[in-house]
Amino acid sequence: MYSDLLYVNPVMAALKLRIYAIETDLGEALLISKNDKFEECLGKKIICYRFIRDKETVLIDGSRGQQNE
Repeated sequence: MYSDLLYVNPVMAALKLRIYAIETDLGEALLISKNDKFEECLGKKIICYRFIRDKETVLIDGSRGQQNE
C-alpha cells in the first residue's frame, strides 16, 4: 500500500532543509531547498539539480540557500 506521507531524515531537519511537493513542466517532483519562503517563488524560474530514478523526480535547489528574487 502506498501513502502520501513523507518521512524526513533527521539529518535533513538538522540542516534546515525543507521538502516541497511541486508541479513542473515535466510533471510532479519533490524539491529539497533551504529556502523557508519558497511559496514566494511560485511562477518563477529557479535553478535546480534534477535526479530521476524510475518514475520519481527529485529536484535540489541550486541557489545554495539564498533567497530567490
